Amino acid sequence: MKEEIKRLVLYRMERAKEAITEAELLFSEGPLYNRLFDAPQKADYADLVKFEADIVATWFDEVRSFVDQIDTLVVKVIHSPG
Repeated sequence: MKEEIKRLVLYRMERAKEAITEAELLFSEGPLYNRLFDAPQKADYADLVKFEADIVATWFDEVRSFVDQIDTLVVKVIHSPG
């Protein structure tokens, strides 16, 4: 019985660490999300909005990195026990 409780506690501690990591990921990417959300909003409600290609190009790299991080988390959750 004690061994089962110990495993349960360790499992929950690990899940808590993962939740903190996920929260850090989401909050650290907040400015990116805001920029991606605001850009179409600006274009929808303003006349003749232009986005500079060099600025938009950097968004692709940031989004690719963010999606890779999310993908890693999803695969980790899918393959985790329980």
